[in-house]
Amino acid sequence: MTEKQAISLIESTLDKKMNENENYIKYTFYELTVKYNLNETDKVLFLKFLRIKLQNNNYNVYTEGQSYEYNGVTKDVKENELLVAVKKK
Repeated sequence: MTEKQAISLIESTLDKKMNENENYIKYTFYELTVKYNLNETDKVLFLKFLRIKLQNNNYNVYTEGQSYEYNGVTKDVKENELLVAVKKK
């Protein structure tokens, strides 16, 4: 996967997720591995650019094992979740 392909996939998937809920975005292992057929190298590249885009758009970004608060509830990023983003207030 090239950087351009990663950015294109981010734009198309992120737009859909933001339309569903712009305050809470989640990418799972299943999505990236099975649905989008990304190998480990591609996942690293995809997640790197995704993190940058989300942080630049006023999101806090969390990965496996980290805790975050959403709607007043503290949650942990589960092991099947590769990235969770919560819009800053």
